[in-house]
Amino acid sequence: MKLLQKTVLLIILTACLTGRAWPAEDFKIPLRDGTKLAASLWRAGPGAKPVMLMRGTGTHWNWTDLNRWHEAGYHCVANDYRPSKWYENDRKDGYDVIEWIAKQDWCNGQVVMFGKSKWGISQWRAAQTKPPHLVAIVPQVHGLRAIKEYNKYELGRGVHKADSTWEEYLNIQVISPEDEQIPSPLGEQGVLSLSNVKLTSSDDQPWEYQVWSEDGAREEFKNVNIPVFIYGGWYDRYPDRQFLHYLGAKKFSSSPNVRLVIDVTDHLGRVKGKRDFEGKVPYDLQGEVIKWLEPILKGDVRQTGPNITLFAMGVNEWRTYNQWPSPERKPTKFYFSSPAGKKEGTLITDVPGNEKPSEYIYDPDNPTPTLGCSNSEWRDLPLMPIGPYDQKSLGLRSDVLVFRTPPLQEDVDVTGPLMVKLYAATDVKCTGWVVQLMDEYPDGTSYNLMEGIINARTEGKGKIHEYIMDLRATSNVFLKGHRIRVHITSSLFPLWERNLNTCTRKAKATDIKIAHQKVFHDKEHPSYILLPIMGNSGTQY
Repeated sequence: MKLLQKTVLLIILTACLTGRAWPAEDFKIPLRDGTKLAASLWRAGPGAKPVMLMRGTGTHWNWTDLNRWHEAGYHCVANDYRPSKWYENDRKDGYDVIEWIAKQDWCNGQVVMFGKSKWGISQWRAAQTKPPHLVAIVPQVHGLRAIKEYNKYELGRGVHKADSTWEEYLNIQVISPEDEQIPSPLGEQGVLSLSNVKLTSSDDQPWEYQVWSEDGAREEFKNVNIPVFIYGGWYDRYPDRQFLHYLGAKKFSSSPNVRLVIDVTDHLGRVKGKRDFEGKVPYDLQGEVIKWLEPILKGDVRQTGPNITLFAMGVNEWRTYNQWPSPERKPTKFYFSSPAGKKEGTLITDVPGNEKPSEYIYDPDNPTPTLGCSNSEWRDLPLMPIGPYDQKSLGLRSDVLVFRTPPLQEDVDVTGPLMVKLYAATDVKCTGWVVQLMDEYPDGTSYNLMEGIINARTEGKGKIHEYIMDLRATSNVFLKGHRIRVHITSSLFPLWERNLNTCTRKAKATDIKIAHQKVFHDKEHPSYILLPIMGNSGTQY
């Protein structure tokens, strides 16, 4: 009797300290090849219940959302990957783990998967094997098609080669001073000091992602036959991937229920930056997922809610769509224009006439700093703030071209994929081109929305090349009196590794070249940004 009382007291004490009704139970899950994977179970109470499963590396962390799963009647299981070659074995391991859990007396035979990043990739890979007891997946902020091992120090987002079908992911680590007290990296007029930055690079084994292809998408989704709830953030690295996952699942899978939500958050679901979203974010992902799962667990897998839910910045509204891209959009070309070739110009909707190119000098020893961006970094790095921040100081730099509309006469809703066509020339064999889209407020504050980069091999000698740059997607309403603003430059460091203009990717290299850059915007070379203007927007820009 005393032992029972002590046990009950221990459970109560654990609940008071952790907010959990039951302490964790650690065990090993056996796989078909004899490998045993570490796992932990947090019970919602006695008896068999549906299980929320999260598979990944180091998933035995403090589950801040555990209580809500328990209140909804789910046991929770965290399961570690095998210590090596996890990716090669991920499909069959996921299958074995799910089916082992389903056979336990504390599971009612229903397993739901939940998790971010590569924990999201594992959900798709498990679903591809059709485990009989997997009823739904909720993959978040992730990108399918990863084919190299995970590297937590990878900061540079996909650096596109203009003449290639591959995106190269460069691995860079920003190392702080020992005391971790980093002074502001910005000097006068947005000049970046490199004195506190050291670089390491794994040049021999970059991450790679295959470009989306019809055959690749079919293989990823054709075996998925359960409900899917996809979640992403505008300031994560992968908002475009979430749309591709949604479209791939709708087209190639037999899933009866596919939902997509894009928040204004970063990779960890946090609202970062300085822009005011009026307290309307973040999205209550867990609460909405639990409601979405209620009919599914009862056998009703039909889609009843909206297909797509997006947060529209600017007006700070949650909006729903049934198709992506929306058929209401009107792709509109905003041409870069500066008749005298000055570094500051305008965005116009008519093809420009005979104009001089805009020129600047790109010095890799003085790269344009990252003052705000979209990225998957999970740490807060003072040198690389994630989220929307004021970019106007960058426009003061001599190596940043600025193009913007006059103050808008009406609200302009830009929702959908973004693309840039750039005609440019340089005097080096290799260089970089960066484009940022911003919302400029009446007081000049300019918040970054999306950015893109091309690292290109060229013929040098000033020959004009045409580049197509993918800026992914956004949803932002540029309010009356605001301006649509674009920056063009050649670096955004340390979000992306500096292009040294020497055709080398070595981050620690000291051999650099200064590049003389020209961006053309004339009748024969009409550079522009293509914006998806929604049908209810005004027509005067």
